[in-house]
This record gives sequence, C-alpha cells and structure tokens, in this order.
Amino acid sequence: MRIETERLILRPFAEGDEKDVFEYLENPTQSCFFDMKKNSLEEVAEDLRRRKKNPLYLAVTLKESGKVIGELFAGPEATAPDDPRKDTYSPCWMIHPAYWGKGYGFEAAWAYIDRLFRTEGARRVYMYTEDTNTACRKLCEKLGARKEGLFLEYVSFYNDEAGRPVYENTMQYAILRREWFAKTGGHRFWGWETADCAPVDPQYRKIADPRALYDVLELLWSAETCAPRMRKDWTPENKTLGQCSITAFLAQDLFGGTVYGIKLPDGNYHCFNQVGSCRFDLTSEQFGGETLDYENASEQLREVHFAKEEKRLRYEALRDALDALIRHKTKD
Repeated sequence: MRIETERLILRPFAEGDEKDVFEYLENPTQSCFFDMKKNSLEEVAEDLRRRKKNPLYLAVTLKESGKVIGELFAGPEATAPDDPRKDTYSPCWMIHPAYWGKGYGFEAAWAYIDRLFRTEGARRVYMYTEDTNTACRKLCEKLGARKEGLFLEYVSFYNDEAGRPVYENTMQYAILRREWFAKTGGHRFWGWETADCAPVDPQYRKIADPRALYDVLELLWSAETCAPRMRKDWTPENKTLGQCSITAFLAQDLFGGTVYGIKLPDGNYHCFNQVGSCRFDLTSEQFGGETLDYENASEQLREVHFAKEEKRLRYEALRDALDALIRHKTKD
C-alpha cells in the first residue's frame, strides 16, 4: 500500500529507514508506545523486518525529503469469533515529537482511514487514546469520529516507583463507513447513496458493497480495459470512460441482479446495474454532469456483449485483476 497526500507519502518500511525510526523510538513519549522502545539500530532493523509482513504497517514520510517522521498501523478484526468478515479496524499512529503541531498527524490519519474505508472493506474504524491526551482527542474529533465511551483505569503501560501498575483512563472514538462518506462527500457515481447491496459470492466478502467495488476498480481501470473506440480519449482523470459493460457485468458477478442498458445517440448502450430496488452506475462519471435516463433502459445479456471477443477479453482482464487483488488481501 502506498498513499500520497499534499505533504506526505505513506509507504511500507524499507531498508535505510532505521536511523529515522530510531530517532522517535529511542524514547517514546506516549505511554501506549513505551513497549516499542528500541535501544539500538539493530533492534530497529529487526523490528522493521517484522513490520514488512503487515501490508497495512506504513511509514509516514515527508514528500519533500523522504524522511520518516512516524508510522501508522492497523489490522482487520472480526466482530465475533465465527464471523469471516474482518471489517473492523483500529488504526494507531505515532509522529516524531519534533514534527508535532504541523498537522502531519491529521493529514496522515485522514488519508489512512480513507484508504481503509475505500479499498480495505472497512465497515467501522475505532481509536483509543488516553483521556489526558488532549491533542489526540482533538484529532479524533477533527476526523469526524464519535466519542463512544470512557473506560476508567482501563490499561497500564508502566509501573510507579513502588512497582505498582499505573492505570490510565482510556477514551474510545469511532466512525462508520456511511458516516465517513457522508462527511467526505461520498462517491461520484450515480446511485452511490443507496448502493447498499452485499456480495453474493463469499470470495468477494471484503468488497462490502458497490461503493467498495468502485474504490477498488479506480485502481484497476486503464486504457487497456477501455473500449477500443474510446481508448484515444481515455485518461487517468476520466477512468470510467469506455468501461461500462465490462464493469456492470463484473458487478453482477459480485452482487447478482440485472444489467440494464441505456441506448445512446450513437446506437451503443451504456450499462448499469440493478439489484432488487438498488440501482447504481459505477461508470457514470464519464458523462460529466449529465444525468442519464435510467428509467428508459433494457436488459443486457452478457452472452450478447461477450460475443465480441475484445470485450470478453477486457472483462476477463478486469475480473482477473480484481481476483488477484482479493487473493492478496485474503492472504494478508
């Protein structure tokens, strides 16, 4: 995973990061990170090798210089022992004290949480902080998270001079996927507000709904998956151009339902999906601000569309790319 913001790049840790990381792990300032203290560059190097096994463990680096100034990490959690859906995440972040007060923590946390919701299938994200950590509490609130509770004498990270554990009060903040998208302006495709259908195929359980599928496809749509007649006009800024039929049938694979087509002036059909009462058009952005007539549409059959070999091959390429990404996430 790699995330780029205005001033930062969040990336996996790499060889050569040891010195920067040692600067803030030699004497961690927050009690919850005391157990991460390192006494040498060798200890840091060993720890970084372990971190590489978690694709969600990222270094926070300054875009301008490449310096590592902190880190973020999280892992998927199930809400019940027998629940295969690991859709809850509890991110943690640490910023080098020398870089406090510059907004780097918020910038990194916002981008990281946004990625958890958009591509990692997160349904709920929650965060813990000490009740005395005013800066972190304000950051959580700035992210739009709700204060859910105060746990008195919840945890101890160190002992006092007499060897007795010092218990801290812990506050919990959380935000749901739907709350996050309401705060950030949601998605850009037609029907995103009510695109709440769940996958019918268990192998796609990490793709929580059509919104999550859109977020993943944003990474996969390309000139190669674009319809040949439109390929010369495809750009990364107009990713959905020429992707409608293969995307709609791929969405049908995940969520079931029916693919419909709107006849365009050139005689071609623009495809979208309907699952029960839920209708959505994952590739509507290619029409700019124009709203299509979704009421006047006819059912589209994949055997008719895929009679064209080039379209079938583009669909298979997009499907295989999605499956490869799912296998990678499942493996992680």
